[in-house]
Amino acid sequence: MKTFIYFLIFLFNVAHIFAQANCDIVSNPSLPPSPYRHGSFRFDGKGDFLRSGDLNSLEFSRQTTDSFSISSKFRITKLNGPQYIFGKFYSAGWFVSYNTNVPGYISFHIGDSTRNVFYLGQDSSWHEYRIKFSKSIEKLFMYVDGSLVYTYNNFTYTDLASTSAFSVGNAGLINTYGPGSVNTNTGWFGGEMDYLNITVNSTSAVNYNFNEFAGQVARDSAAYFY
Repeated sequence: MKTFIYFLIFLFNVAHIFAQANCDIVSNPSLPPSPYRHGSFRFDGKGDFLRSGDLNSLEFSRQTTDSFSISSKFRITKLNGPQYIFGKFYSAGWFVSYNTNVPGYISFHIGDSTRNVFYLGQDSSWHEYRIKFSKSIEKLFMYVDGSLVYTYNNFTYTDLASTSAFSVGNAGLINTYGPGSVNTNTGWFGGEMDYLNITVNSTSAVNYNFNEFAGQVARDSAAYFY
């Protein structure tokens, strides 16, 4: 009996050491925890959001913006009703949405123009989207999963000056904080996002790379910082 008890204690100690080695957050935050797996950031479609301050670089000024690129990988899991996935919009600005302009489409609204990005329908799988604009040739390009799907020629847009926040999970959030600062009652994004990168004149303005560790800690996959 004693031998059996000692064996159980040995197994417990080994399991405890293994759990500590593989589940504790590492002391060096520049290294990923172990075990580490690629993840995503989940939005419940009922009010989950991320919000920045008033980022002027994301207003894509017609005077100073020669080009911009918006890249993101996400999937829609709430396949009903309009959803404003991300953007910087309050009276003026831009946003990427689903099921708002044309039913079933991922759309890009900027200034006074709205263009189709991709017909999603009831597809809940992952897709990579890229929206690219070049002022020198006045063209707007839409890429989905690495393939060019739309080219809009002679494309221009109106001024986008806005004091709104840049947000993910909805659009139209004002640039303040507190219980009364989220004034959007509908249009919440229900789905998951892997990354969101925005460049303006080839300079990075937003670089969100979402990963998760055991569903407990949200991390930046570029630096692994909290």
